[in-house]
Amino acid sequence: MLGPGQPPLPPMPPEDQLATMFDQVLKQMDLPVDKVRILKEYNNEKKWKVVVDSQGMNAHVDPASYLTKLSYFLDKKTLKKNKKVLGDETSTAVLKHIEISLRTNSVDWVIQFLNPPNNGLQVLVEYMNQLLLEASSQTCSDTPAGSANDSTDHVIPSSSSASTVGSASLFRKNHTIASRTTKVSKNVGELEDDVHVCIMCLRAIMNNKRGFELVFADSRAIYCIVRSILHQSLRTKTLVMQMLSSICMVQGGQELVSDAFDQFRLDYRERHRFQTLMYFIRNPPEFHVEFLSSAVQFLDIFSSVEDMNQRVYLQYELHLLGLDDYIDEMAECQSDELQARMSAYTSGEMDVAALVDDSHHKTRLLEECDQLRNRLSQANERVQEVEAKWITDKAALDRRLLDLVRERDRMQKEHEAQEGSWKKTMSEKDRQAREQQARLEQRIQELEAIQKTMQAGLQVQQQTKSPPTPPPPAPGPHPGLLAPVTGGPPAPPPPCAVTNGAPKAAGGPPPPPPPPPAGLGKAGGAPPPPPPGLMTASAVPANTIKKTYQTRNKLPQLNWTAMKPNQAKNTVFEDLNDEKIIEAYFSKLEEMFKLQPAGGDVAMENGNRLEVGAPAAGVGQHSPGSTGSGSTRKNTLLDTKRLQNVAITRRKLALEPRAIMTAVHQMDLNTLSADKVDILSRILPHEDERKLYAERGGDEGLSDEDRFMAALCEIERLEHKLSVMRVMADFDESAALLEPQFTHVTAASKCAREATMFHRVLEVILAFGNYMNSGRKGSVYGFRLASLDSLAILKAPSDRSLTLLHMVVESIERSFPELMKFSEQLKFVDKASGGEEFPSNAMGQCPVGYEGAGVRL
Repeated sequence: MLGPGQPPLPPMPPEDQLATMFDQVLKQMDLPVDKVRILKEYNNEKKWKVVVDSQGMNAHVDPASYLTKLSYFLDKKTLKKNKKVLGDETSTAVLKHIEISLRTNSVDWVIQFLNPPNNGLQVLVEYMNQLLLEASSQTCSDTPAGSANDSTDHVIPSSSSASTVGSASLFRKNHTIASRTTKVSKNVGELEDDVHVCIMCLRAIMNNKRGFELVFADSRAIYCIVRSILHQSLRTKTLVMQMLSSICMVQGGQELVSDAFDQFRLDYRERHRFQTLMYFIRNPPEFHVEFLSSAVQFLDIFSSVEDMNQRVYLQYELHLLGLDDYIDEMAECQSDELQARMSAYTSGEMDVAALVDDSHHKTRLLEECDQLRNRLSQANERVQEVEAKWITDKAALDRRLLDLVRERDRMQKEHEAQEGSWKKTMSEKDRQAREQQARLEQRIQELEAIQKTMQAGLQVQQQTKSPPTPPPPAPGPHPGLLAPVTGGPPAPPPPCAVTNGAPKAAGGPPPPPPPPPAGLGKAGGAPPPPPPGLMTASAVPANTIKKTYQTRNKLPQLNWTAMKPNQAKNTVFEDLNDEKIIEAYFSKLEEMFKLQPAGGDVAMENGNRLEVGAPAAGVGQHSPGSTGSGSTRKNTLLDTKRLQNVAITRRKLALEPRAIMTAVHQMDLNTLSADKVDILSRILPHEDERKLYAERGGDEGLSDEDRFMAALCEIERLEHKLSVMRVMADFDESAALLEPQFTHVTAASKCAREATMFHRVLEVILAFGNYMNSGRKGSVYGFRLASLDSLAILKAPSDRSLTLLHMVVESIERSFPELMKFSEQLKFVDKASGGEEFPSNAMGQCPVGYEGAGVRL
């Protein structure tokens, strides 16, 4: 049925055409899926009505016309001037048209409504703000002062301010407001209805993406939504809670809603934030499930922030307002939706006491985990060491077994060869024995035949002669009868037994033992000569004051490292006497090295301006110091550069991770040489890489380089043991380098100690130095040999190409020509100078390295 004053609908088109038109309207409305599903369930009459309404809105009404009418209600004077334009249309009707258009019209219409020059959101917020201010001011002015306590108890029991009374009665229908509205204009609708429709308009705007962004960026709009919580309608309160929840779910929205409620607390003088909202939750005029569930959901979303401290603060704030007590009271509620909202809030609560206990328990568990991890690492290390020892022992046993098998095969072959030889010999002997036996048997047969023949002949002779029977022969042998028998060949000798002769003794006595190896020479070479006895007359006593030379001119200072008198003992300087040097030649020295008085000539050195009268320390020399030495890629967890380095290292090592593990645990520098130790040390797994491989668990699908790195991660204390192996390798190398250096230094020191001509050269240099420095520092008993470099550094002020070394050489050539061949006595100095300057320091680093290795192990 059509309502009064509504025009009749045009004729309905066929069902197919209606369905097409209705689908087109739904596309323009841009509704959520659930809303579209509900609209599609309408019957044809409702669908046709929606289509007609949509066509009418799109064809005749522009957003500017609605906003123009709504702007009339912002000013009373403007409203009076445009009564004819409005006619009988009220502000509530205009707002409803706007709300329907925002819900049902196309997205383009909504964008046109929001964008300039229409600025529909600003107009709505301005009108809504005016309504709220008007309602608040009228309610406060109409509330009698004596009823403050009653109104306070009705709204917020804990508040006693008059403003709270007004806020509680903000949307109460009373005759005063209605009569004033009637006096202003009959076009002004009910304030409560206007606010409700404004909230619905804002909700429709927020359903659009562009509209939601504009509401989110407008703090006045959010505050108007928060203030609308004072509306008497629970339906309006439900809309407010849902809209605030949607704002809080967007990043940054919780802060905006929090600021709005803070402003609400200040404007309406609440003691605590959310106090009014909690009052409406705990004291609703009727049991409204949608409002209660929406309110609990809003508080749950509002307090569910990422910062745990802030979450605890917000939950405690709501706890003070009685939300937890309310949830306990509503535990027996029959509404499943409300129970679900309360359960969601309860499950998100933070129990600080339990968290503190859990943190302490977690700390203890972490400590125990670290201890167990260390124990596990040690156990793994022991297992790996045992495994490495097992691998080594197994390899040794395999080699031993192979040797035994080879020895067995060799002995078996020898036995088979000997057995064949023995069988061959035995068969030959057996054949010979059988042949000899056959011959003997044949001979016996021949002898037996002869014997029979002889016996037959004797019988014939006896029968022919028939002589008298002779007397029986005397006992004894009968030579005639026995001769043939005994005259036969003797019995063959028995076969010779095969006997093995005893082995011959080794010929000759054993060679004499080699001479015992020569004993290693002492590190220090030949022992130093015994210390001299009592000082001779030519020796300079340590307590004798050296002679001071008075020079005619001021000479530059020779910057050498002097030796104290007690330091000169037991050195070559102990027997030197520089006072014997002829002093006559020092006149040329003074002439060449004299300094000009202050304000004298200015010399140039290396292009720089140099005052000759400057202190001697700055004249052309520097302090002598010691010279310093100056395929197809699989999955990988490594970056490209790291992957290339690992691949190069694998090719250089040419060892499997298992072999590396065995060599590391056994400190085997034969398998893992010093060079390979250095190469492996450069690609040791980092801590983050260890964590990555540990989190992955297996190495399936990884590249060969990743598998190699994962295997290195499993070797316990790899870095420490590699450093120990590096110390072991460096020690052998350092010892091999330092031993010849010590030998050369020892030989050179011995030569320098015994070189008498070199001692006299030092005596000349000592004389020159004492002569030049005696006027300032006094004479010295000796100097360090490192100070010899200063002779070539100190230059003559008058001739920069002339050095003190030239003067010393010229003096020796002129006065001591026999000393020109002093270098012949220093045979090993050149070899000693080629090594390190301080080999003892390098030798001292070896124990330090071993101590560090002991600490690592």
